[in-house]
Amino acid sequence: MRLKQLALATRNLGPTLTLLSDLLDLGRPYRDPQVGVFGLENAVLAIGDSFLELVSPIAEDASARRFLDNQAADEAGYMVIFESEDVETDRKRIADLSIRIVWEAKIEGAQTIHLHPKDVGGAIVSFDHMTEPGTWLWAGHDWPNETSTKVASLISGAEISSPDPSASCNLWQAMIGPGCAATDSGQSLILDNGGQLYFAQSKTTNAVGLSGIELELPDPEQFAANAHRLGLTTDDRGGVRACGLWLRPRNLDA
Repeated sequence: MRLKQLALATRNLGPTLTLLSDLLDLGRPYRDPQVGVFGLENAVLAIGDSFLELVSPIAEDASARRFLDNQAADEAGYMVIFESEDVETDRKRIADLSIRIVWEAKIEGAQTIHLHPKDVGGAIVSFDHMTEPGTWLWAGHDWPNETSTKVASLISGAEISSPDPSASCNLWQAMIGPGCAATDSGQSLILDNGGQLYFAQSKTTNAVGLSGIELELPDPEQFAANAHRLGLTTDDRGGVRACGLWLRPRNLDA
């Protein structure tokens, strides 16, 4: 199992896309027309061979609109997507945990299942498998020519906020299965095939779910300079507040 893609929900796709592209010096996004089935428009940005997706509700009954309303926010972390070796094995494991599947699809070249956010803690979790190694259909076929590694070279981790971080860590470890191991803190997980998950204490009642992104930064000085130019809030750990969450350099505590 590998952490492959994170999605942010935003009410205003254009400005959010411009901000993140400027901050991280990202390439041209892929627009997937298939997300219209969810009442959304989107943009998928390649960072190395990991992906950052922005989704924006265009239908009144879109779940992303309800999510943002519940968060009382214009932007927020929305979805955590894992690259799976075998979705059917994942399906059996989550069934044993009584975790519900809210949507699934199997198309030529890909299979995906989305888990119920109420069962896993605030974020939609998806297990996705690509038939052909090295492909990622959700980013189109041309993403290798659009990927950027100038400022950020990889999404290396995700922070999940929870009222009970230790309990959430235990649940996610069981949900992900044998492909991850808990650290000594009991509040983070290391994935065998890449990525780390951190579980942090929620600051407010509504702040549950994806609250931070960890990035490998080959040029942290440029990252900081871009944040300063854009007028973004920073902290003493090199983190930048943008789009309703924190973006932080790799290996910093959540």
